[in-house]
Amino acid sequence: MRAFNFPLGGIGAGHVVLSGDGGLRQWQIFNNINHCAHVPFSFFAVSVQEETRERISKLLQSNRLYDVPFEVAPSVSDHVVPRESRALLEKLPSIDRLEMHAEYPVVAVKYSIDNSPIHLELEAYSPFVPPDPDDSGLPAVIFHFQVRNVVRRPVSVSLLMCQQNAVGWDDSTEISGISHPSFGGNRNAVVRRRNYTAIVMDNGSLSENDSRSGEMATAVLDGSAAARAQWASLDDLWDDFASDGWLDSSTEGEPSPAGQTINAALASRVLLGPGEETRITFLLSWRFPNRVADWVQPTLDVGQEPSKTAPWLGNRYAARFSSVLEVIEYVNGKLDIFDRVADRFRAAMYETTLPAPLIDAVSSQVAVIRSPTCFRGADEAFYAFEGCCGASTEMIGERGGCCPLNCTHVWNYAMTMARLFPQLERSMRETEWLHQQHESGYLPHRVVVPLSLPRPWDRWIGGPPFPAVDGLLGAVLKTYREYRAGGGREWLLDLWEHVRLAMEHVMKRYDSGEGVISGPQPCTYDVEIHGPNSFITSLYLAALRAAEEMAKAAGDRESSERYRNRFRLGRKNADELLWNRHYYIHKHDASESVQSYGAGCHSDQLFGQWWANNAGLGYVLPRNRVRKALQSIFKHNYRKDFSGHQQFPRAYVKDDEAGLLNCTWPLGGKPETPLLYSDEVWTGIEYEVAGALLFEGMIEEALEILAAVRKRHDGRLRSPWNEVECGDHYVRPMSSWALLEAAAGYSYDAAKGSIGFRPRFQPEKFSSFFGAGGGWGRYSQRITGGSFSGRLLVLFGAIEVREVRLAFAHTKAARAKKGSRELDCTTRKIGNEVCFRFRNPIEIRTDETLRISIG
Repeated sequence: MRAFNFPLGGIGAGHVVLSGDGGLRQWQIFNNINHCAHVPFSFFAVSVQEETRERISKLLQSNRLYDVPFEVAPSVSDHVVPRESRALLEKLPSIDRLEMHAEYPVVAVKYSIDNSPIHLELEAYSPFVPPDPDDSGLPAVIFHFQVRNVVRRPVSVSLLMCQQNAVGWDDSTEISGISHPSFGGNRNAVVRRRNYTAIVMDNGSLSENDSRSGEMATAVLDGSAAARAQWASLDDLWDDFASDGWLDSSTEGEPSPAGQTINAALASRVLLGPGEETRITFLLSWRFPNRVADWVQPTLDVGQEPSKTAPWLGNRYAARFSSVLEVIEYVNGKLDIFDRVADRFRAAMYETTLPAPLIDAVSSQVAVIRSPTCFRGADEAFYAFEGCCGASTEMIGERGGCCPLNCTHVWNYAMTMARLFPQLERSMRETEWLHQQHESGYLPHRVVVPLSLPRPWDRWIGGPPFPAVDGLLGAVLKTYREYRAGGGREWLLDLWEHVRLAMEHVMKRYDSGEGVISGPQPCTYDVEIHGPNSFITSLYLAALRAAEEMAKAAGDRESSERYRNRFRLGRKNADELLWNRHYYIHKHDASESVQSYGAGCHSDQLFGQWWANNAGLGYVLPRNRVRKALQSIFKHNYRKDFSGHQQFPRAYVKDDEAGLLNCTWPLGGKPETPLLYSDEVWTGIEYEVAGALLFEGMIEEALEILAAVRKRHDGRLRSPWNEVECGDHYVRPMSSWALLEAAAGYSYDAAKGSIGFRPRFQPEKFSSFFGAGGGWGRYSQRITGGSFSGRLLVLFGAIEVREVRLAFAHTKAARAKKGSRELDCTTRKIGNEVCFRFRNPIEIRTDETLRISIG
């Protein structure tokens, strides 16, 4: 698969991808964002010698698809093969073919070598330990090679890892072999310990404070491995390795001359008897501590060059480790734990009864959090661009981050990080309320860094002309989400006055007292929508409900009642004003020369209801009309092909592909200047609509949309882990996490200690991943006749529950056990659910199970 690019790297550490040809590409570990960044001479190889037979030595890459013609998908570049990759495979003998399979966070590769006496596989991943952002943010990649002898004679097997020292590279132009103007002074040193051999790479010509200063390292968990500290000639290196599967070792040499760098190589050799197998593990790590804000920021004076005044931000991971060797030591010391947790997460996510396209959509977008889109400064705060500049952002640039930072309206759609790394989401809320908020209550929709700089309260900051009101309403909802996910009452109280001020701002500026938003509404479509519309108003209604609940928790009864009354009024008025018997519309003055969608069927028209479903807030609009509107969206906006449709201003879908348009006008009345991006397809909106359909039990429609999205991202033309909008690794598609919770009927409220499941897929035999606050695992249930059995297994961390809510018809003979211990609890029917209420809170820790039986 030519566009199969599996990302490897930690949160805020950058990444490198393992591509479909078996090579490493997209080297974005240098505090850089450049989708085409490539470091040559960074590869794996194998050399095999069976008794009495000729030695086989192969590069573990394949160029089989390089020159096969195909039609490029629009706005992506994952299929592009770097020039140096082509040159490498023209020079060295490569394997015949390879097969790749990935279940995030692990990618598996099976290598096929004709006439080989071994079976060779690779599993690669970066440590992934949710909800721990530090251990999930390590600048490290683990490569586990599994080798098995498949013949009846002994076999000698050697694995080679080569890595170019790219410290000092300015990432602005292509490296040619070992040459680049930014190189010079590069040096490598071999480090041997009892259980590993490493080569540490740095650049002695750079000062400690230089933004390019740092270290790289490779290691093999073999204290007696061969290590060549530096080499420059590929021919010489290959002749050495291919002759006997070993290397002439060297510890170090002279620093590289100006304009050149050096390469490193490690080799590990084993002798396998018939049927014997072993694992050989390599590590790749890096440490580049000097991240700077080298992008344009609105607080800089006009004409000021950011590159000359870029403020230092640092990296969280670099603050944890003083050297790259410390990272190697740390990963090696916790390798068993990292292996176990990664395997458990993978099993919990993929060993499920839920449909494969749904799980693919949910799991693939976890990669965004660990892409170059996101980073953590030395202050431990979390920051993110909207995406990474690339083929879809020619109007902005081909490299760098798109639309910095922490864009409130785009992050409105992202649910993944809140569920897996709630600490990082709380960090974003603290930045918004404690640093960004204007004294009048509004929020600029972009963050400037460092936070000591003046806030952009009076300046245009990209996107809509004024602070995005949907971003502000989303900040209220996200605060409630973080509170429910485990933020706690004290955390909420620290932010409550800021939330209350924000609601006052919205109610005074945008709501005339009728509960419906009107006037100019800056939003995620990069314009102001004028006039009432259900996109913004439904979000407002959901925010009123969230604010009502937070006011209750904060003890602010007056505000709670006020929000509740305004919600009731707005729900009635919005429904009467905006319903056209088929879906909700946009009321605007046609005489005004503004962008609108008017009578259009907009896919985002129920955005607030989607949020309310995710946050357990009930219906913000009548349920029967929500269902009718969703049917209309699917009927009119989902297309099985795009022949004859002009995607404008950007194209993301080929004519022969299926997808969901942002807006259509089935009843006519398309404005002369329609709302920007109406004729585009955004996967973040496709996932949102599919999730809303699932919440309403409209399974077939949801799955058809999901199947279309995942077929487009199956690795042939697009990477499964890179969904593009305004940039690569875009944030909005993290709306996909809601699919999992909608399918499982999952709810969790840490403040109440309540967890619940109401599966919408095969409830008779159901199994699914769940994540709750400080722990995650697998929930499963079986229904047979009049009996029910449920099992909540925590695979990592711990969760505390006071009550469990499950969908079942009766409470007869209901029991709950933790391990072998019967729990003291009461049961009662609430609607069509059974609620188990425990006398004392129950903590379920790693490897512990809560079992429930009824009947």
